Amino acid sequence: MQTTHTEKGSTTRAGILAEARDRLVAQGYERLVMREVADGCGIKLGNLQYYFPTVQALLLAVIEAEGEQDLRTIGAARATAGTPIAALETMVRELIARWRSDSGAIYATLNLLSLHNEAYAALYTRIYRAHYSAVESAIADAVPGIPTSECRIRAQLLTALIDGAPLQARKHRQAFVNRIVQEALNIALGRDA
Repeated sequence: MQTTHTEKGSTTRAGILAEARDRLVAQGYERLVMREVADGCGIKLGNLQYYFPTVQALLLAVIEAEGEQDLRTIGAARATAGTPIAALETMVRELIARWRSDSGAIYATLNLLSLHNEAYAALYTRIYRAHYSAVESAIADAVPGIPTSECRIRAQLLTALIDGAPLQARKHRQAFVNRIVQEALNIALGRDA
């Protein structure tokens, strides 16, 4: 992927990613067409291909940006909540909210494509490793002295729980989300339900 260090280049790249993300969510990855993304951005196809030579490069960048946004969400929860436990609760609520909206479609695409394509499998691994690391750190803050191995498994269990929540929470609203948050906290803190 070509990169540029100019402000205009950064703005163009961000616009392409936003347009591609919107199209991915609305139409699915099978209908993500480079020319349509370029048209939506008001640029020529060749200009889009300067930043993203292939639809795969574009799709990988869109998904990677989504993972980076989740890390910012986790960081913001940790920075603004008053206590480590409040940070965990805020983090879980915010991630569920993101994954119930457009992010869920993006991660579903990643999950599907990672089954049969090494580039997506590698991205899946990178995103989840970074995610687990951030969640592990939040758990370690809330449960001082927890062994690293236990912190890691709790982060994975918590993530597995909230990964599935958006699919289930479509029919069950706030009460169900509240229960998911409570169970996620129980996992993170090692409490019995």
